[in-house]
Amino acid sequence: MKFNICTFYVIICYLIQCFGNEVVINVLNYCFTESEKYFKEMFKTEFEEYAKKNHLNITLQLETIIFTNPTDSYEYYKSLVETSLRKSVNNDKNNKIDIYFYDLKFTNLYGSYLLDLKDEFPKAYIEMYDPKIIEETCTYKEKLVGLPVSATFEILYSNKYLLSKYNKPIPKTWNELIEICKYIMERENDPELICYNGLFDDSKLGLYSIYEFIYSSRDSYNSTYPDPKDQSFVNSLKMLKKLKEEIASDNIFRSNENFTFSKLMDGKFIFLKYFLVSEPLINMIQSFHHLSILPGINEGISGTTVDGNNMGIIKNIAENKKEAALEVLKFFTSKEYQRNKFILKKTITVIKDLWYDEEVCKNELCDVLKNSQIIIEPEFIKNRKDDAWKKYQSSIYQYLFENQTMDETLKQIYDVTKIYHIDLSTNNTYVGLICFIYIIIVSVLMLLSLIFIFKENFQPFFSFLPDDLWIITVIGTVLILCSQFFSYGPVSKLKCHLLPLSLSIGFTFNVCPILYVLIIQFPEYNKISKWVNNHRILFLLFNILIDICLWSTLLINPYTKEKIFNENGENFEICKFNGEYSIIIMLIYKIVVMTLMLLLIFVEWNISVIMYDLRFIVAALYIDILSIFIIYIFYLIKLKNYVLYFIFKIFIATVVSLSNYIFLYGFRILLGFTRKQNLKIQFINNINENFINSTNINQSKSTNIHSSIYISKTTQNSEENEDPSSIMTSNSSFFRRMINYHYSKELSVTSTFNYTTTNN
Repeated sequence: MKFNICTFYVIICYLIQCFGNEVVINVLNYCFTESEKYFKEMFKTEFEEYAKKNHLNITLQLETIIFTNPTDSYEYYKSLVETSLRKSVNNDKNNKIDIYFYDLKFTNLYGSYLLDLKDEFPKAYIEMYDPKIIEETCTYKEKLVGLPVSATFEILYSNKYLLSKYNKPIPKTWNELIEICKYIMERENDPELICYNGLFDDSKLGLYSIYEFIYSSRDSYNSTYPDPKDQSFVNSLKMLKKLKEEIASDNIFRSNENFTFSKLMDGKFIFLKYFLVSEPLINMIQSFHHLSILPGINEGISGTTVDGNNMGIIKNIAENKKEAALEVLKFFTSKEYQRNKFILKKTITVIKDLWYDEEVCKNELCDVLKNSQIIIEPEFIKNRKDDAWKKYQSSIYQYLFENQTMDETLKQIYDVTKIYHIDLSTNNTYVGLICFIYIIIVSVLMLLSLIFIFKENFQPFFSFLPDDLWIITVIGTVLILCSQFFSYGPVSKLKCHLLPLSLSIGFTFNVCPILYVLIIQFPEYNKISKWVNNHRILFLLFNILIDICLWSTLLINPYTKEKIFNENGENFEICKFNGEYSIIIMLIYKIVVMTLMLLLIFVEWNISVIMYDLRFIVAALYIDILSIFIIYIFYLIKLKNYVLYFIFKIFIATVVSLSNYIFLYGFRILLGFTRKQNLKIQFINNINENFINSTNINQSKSTNIHSSIYISKTTQNSEENEDPSSIMTSNSSFFRRMINYHYSKELSVTSTFNYTTTNN
């Protein structure tokens, strides 16, 4: 009975698999010739046979676009696929493509639209491919967005007949190639014979030729792509010009792919650089020409670009299609399929095990693959979406074909490739050094100005705050200004996070002491004012804690670096917000604090002892609020000049820092100098009138002596002041109470809190 149930279950599963709903997978492909189209359309037949054999209810719908001009593949097909992928992400019902064949050089362009395959295939399956090709051509932001179906490399074709005739070897260095070319060309009288083509045309093929040549001039096998500042980069350009001038011409070096292919077919060359071709041409070509890696500036050094096709699946593919699409991908990228195609020389595989399989690979072709030193695309080009490659290519061509000097060429290339930043160096601009000196001088002067709060003749002008809070306020202005030190040097994630933290804490240090006074000077007795008066340090620490908590939310979606590219070079990086909501919350919190301060200022606007203090505080707050809106506009505009970008940041920090310093602290020093004599006379008059207790003068400063600073007549004792609460009825509205407070000129006897500080 148990056996019958199991058998029945297997039969049912088989029937479901064979006769269940058919899954149709739509594939977009491209090619350049009718013969290539025929081979690519064989994909459908091959998969249908596989699906039938394995009882897969999957149908492949293959759409193949043919291009007669290779340039179309880089422009039309590139935009076509991107448009189609964008539609698929937006769930456009008119887009029916599930799998894309795409040029592996477009991975960065398409990667965000494609499914991450890392979790869909076993690790061992992915690792059978060449790791460098997987990393360089199939990976987008640490996601595996495609797998290579076919590939080809640029190699050196050497004329067997001519090398044998003159007993010359396949060259391993560029100098050897020049010597062999000169030797043979002097002895051959054939005007159609070329020595070396170069393939430095105006298309991207010319750009890849540049990559290869410069990479083949690096210092050692393990060296990376040379930087324009490296001597190896300079040597590569000199060698390239030497090749062109000694064994070729401008026309030959700039010849396009059609010219190169025609020479490959007629055999009128000594050496030729072109892609490794597959069947039906490879066997015929191998009969007449040697295949080898491209030479290098030194023996053992080479360079070649890789071209080919990846297969990728749209990111938001329907669940009922996902498994079927993965099955299609698995078939075309499997080791068995790749092996069969490679044996027939219909495709070049990048599964490295097959290169070393003696049953599969026994000739020059395998030696080329094993020894190839691949350069895909330098990082400074690969991560850019503009036409930087054209500027890079144009700069080198101007040196190669238009006699531009090496220094001019290197400057142009440096502008395209370098990421500029402001530092203390004066090589590019003096702005960094000047601003650094300015920040240091201003900060030191601000800190030195704190000595005035300890001078006897100036102390009454600083009675608005205790001494320790004045110190905190000035330190806050210095922190705001010095936060721009994080704008120096290369952009890093650490700097991106520390800059807003220093700005936030600097602002809190700057205004929190003012908020403290505004709260305790509220015209009516309340518990909040009493608590704040008795715990001012806790009040400050509480506000700093809020800053740190809000700042820590940035770590949830941390900053990243965003590159700003310019047409005329001088590219730079900025900090990119990934947690916009965290920044918005931080700004809202600061605006709420300033709004609360403005509300309290309105309430206390006419209190005589702090009247003039409030006017200056309002001016500082208005500038702070205006600066926030300017920063927001600045964020939207995104300046394209790295020097102006830096100067603007310094300018905003200066405006906030200096305005707060002047309106909260600095003007008091000026008053101390201009009104010092009158202050002494006023002080003597106060003693004569017995309004100041001599004992308290030596021990503390009280908020109740403000009138001696700004008004000529002495404020009456608080006991004689009219209590604002007597004006209001118990049922008066909140608005009416605020208005009544606003017009009150003296503090309520129950609202006056004295804060004391020890005079030094």
